[in-house]
Order: sequence, then C-alpha cells, then structure tokens
Amino acid sequence: MSARKHQFLRYACQKNAHLRKVNSAFSDFTSLELGVFLSDTEYSCKHKLKLKIMRKERIFIRIAGSITVLFALFHLMFYWMFNWKTALKCLDLNNFAIFHTFNVIMDIMFILFAVLSLFFTSKLITETTGKIWLLFMSSVYVVRIICEFLLWGFNWAQSPVIILLCVIPTVLYMIPALSKSTLNGNN
Repeated sequence: MSARKHQFLRYACQKNAHLRKVNSAFSDFTSLELGVFLSDTEYSCKHKLKLKIMRKERIFIRIAGSITVLFALFHLMFYWMFNWKTALKCLDLNNFAIFHTFNVIMDIMFILFAVLSLFFTSKLITETTGKIWLLFMSSVYVVRIICEFLLWGFNWAQSPVIILLCVIPTVLYMIPALSKSTLNGNN
C-alpha cells in the first residue's frame, strides 16, 4: 500500500469511522467512486433513519410472531377440540395418518415461524435469507385466507376472526420483507 493511500485512509478512519471498510472495498485510492464519502452528519442521519425503520419492523415481526404462537397452540389442540379420535374413524389408516402428519408438520412450522420471529428478528430484517423467510411466512397466511373462502365457505360467525388473524401477520411479515432498510445495504 502506498504511503499516500495509507495516510489518507488513516485520516479518513479517524474523521469518519464508517469509512473503514473503504480500504477493503477498493484496491486503489484513486479509483474511489464519487459519493462514497458521506459527512458524519449525513451518515448519522441516514443511520438513525434506518435504525428507526428497523425498530418498527422488529415490532411488526414480533407481533406477527406472537399471533403465530397462538396459531401453533390452536393447532396443537385440534386433536382434542375436534375429537379426532372418533370424528376421523371414517378415514382409512393411510388418510388418517396423512391427516395427523400434516397437522403435526403445521405445528412444527408455526413453532419455527414463532421462534424465528421472536428470537431472530434482526436477522430476518437484515439478511436476504431472512427476507425470504418473511415472504414464506406471509404466504402461508395468504394461502390460509384463500382456503377460508374456497374450502370452508365464508361464515359470518367465524370467518372474519380467522381472516383478521391471518391478515395481521400477512401484512406485518410483508412490510419488513419488502423493505430495503438494512444497515449493511446488501438488500
């Protein structure tokens, strides 16, 4: 590294701590792009705005995660709530096993969604894989809303509650999934 470049980078890092990664991003000081350097005020304002947006997104994801916990608990009680031991006797052994297997897998998925939402919130917001998970979680609730109309038929007594409990996590997962607010700027 040339002495001039080294001296410049030392000065830049002292004055603007956020420029430390410039050294690894660019091999030659003279090839730096215009606009790479932000003043401390500009950087601070943009950073604070991203943090504020991310704080809201964390709240959204945790609310959706809490609703997902309720869905997991609700699905865990299906066997006893709907008296499946006697109600599903009309099914042959294969269909009975498929039915229970699907319900257990849905329980595991809801628990996974809740754990990701409540304990890995920052990763869901800042990483590409997290955004994909958010889109997937949101899509599960969208499919459930569609099934409410196609399979159960709209019922004024129950459907509005189910739809509302599905729309809330759909929107709350979708907002951070489609947001471009990340600290590292990779998304």
